[in-house]
Amino acid sequence: MPRSTLSCGCALASLLVLACGARSELRSAPGAGAGGAGSGAGGAACAEDGAPCAAAADCCSGVCSGSACGEPPCGREEGPVVIASGLTWPIAITQDGGNVYVSAYVEGGGVYRIPKAGGEPIPVAAPLDFPAGLALDGTTLLVAESGGSRILRVGTDGQGLEALATGQGGPTAITLDDSRFFWTSYVGHHIVSMPQAGGTVTVLASPEGSPYRLAAGATTVAWSGIGPGLWSVPKQGGAMTQIAGGSPRTIVAEGARYYYNDTDDDTVRRVEEDGSDPAMLASLSAHGAFTEGLALDAEHAYVTLASGSVVRVPRAGGEAELLASGRVQPTAITVDRACVYWTEAGDTSPGSGSVVRAPK
Repeated sequence: MPRSTLSCGCALASLLVLACGARSELRSAPGAGAGGAGSGAGGAACAEDGAPCAAAADCCSGVCSGSACGEPPCGREEGPVVIASGLTWPIAITQDGGNVYVSAYVEGGGVYRIPKAGGEPIPVAAPLDFPAGLALDGTTLLVAESGGSRILRVGTDGQGLEALATGQGGPTAITLDDSRFFWTSYVGHHIVSMPQAGGTVTVLASPEGSPYRLAAGATTVAWSGIGPGLWSVPKQGGAMTQIAGGSPRTIVAEGARYYYNDTDDDTVRRVEEDGSDPAMLASLSAHGAFTEGLALDAEHAYVTLASGSVVRVPRAGGEAELLASGRVQPTAITVDRACVYWTEAGDTSPGSGSVVRAPK
C-alpha cells in the first residue's frame, strides 16, 4: 500500500486483519518440598497460570481450566479493563494460553506480547515497517509487514526472527492451514500461497481490487478488499468466484463455511465456501456503525464497531448483545474460554492505542 495512504487515519480502518504456545515457566509442583516426592533433581515440574495444560496436576495452582492453567482472568461481574496502553495503531490481535499479541501499525512499529492479566507491552519483533496482519502457528507468529513488503516468522518469545518471503507488495493479512501459508498483496493485487516447509511462492489469484483481509476454508481461500463482494479461489489456484455481495470486512473460516461482517449495512453474515446457503445472523445498527473486527467461539460471533461498541451475536442468528460501549475506535478482536480482547486505536495519535479485556 502506498505510504501516502498508510499515513492517513483511514488506513487503520482499511487494514485491520485478524493469529499458540505460551512460554511455560516451570517450578516444583505444590507440596513437593524437602523430603517430598517432588524434591531433588528428579522432582516434578509444574506450569504457571496461563500455560497450556491437560490436567490439574500439570499446574502449579492445581487448576486447569479450558486447557490453560489457572482460573479465567475475568468474570461476568467485571467490566472492560485496559490491560495495556501506550500503543500506536494496534490493528491486529491474536492470543494463546497466557498472552495476547498485537501489531502496532506504524513506521518503526512492532509486534508486542501482553499478559492477559495486564502489563507492559513486551516487544516480540521491533522495529518493523508498518506490521499489519498476524497469525499464530504453535509457538511462532507470522507477520505481514506491509511497509517492508515482507512475510516474517518469529517465536512468541521474540527469538528466531526470519523473513519467509520478500518483495510481497504490501502484504496486509496472513493466515494458514495445515500445510500452507496464505497472504494478501495489497499493492500487487495478489492472493499468495507458500508451503509451510518452505519453497515456491505461488500467486493463486489476481483480483482487480486490492485485497486486504482473508481466511482459509476447507478447500478455498476467501478475501475482501477494495471493491464489492466476498471472493474465493481454490487453494491450489484457479478461477476466482464471487460467493457473496455487499462490502465484507473481516472474514473467519470454520471448515467449509465463512463468517463475515458487512460494512454496507453493518450486519454479521455467513455463507458456505461454494456460495450456497447465505444467511444474515444479525443487524448491528442499533449499537453503532462501521463494523470492524470479528471473532468466533462455539456459540457467538464477537464484533467491534469503530463508532465505539463491542457486541456479540448468536451464531444461530438473533439479537446482538452489547458487551461494551463508549470505547475509542475498537478494531481487532479475539476470544478465549472466558474473555474477549480487543484493540483500540484511540485518537490515532502516537501512544493513544490500547488493548482491552472484558468478560464474554
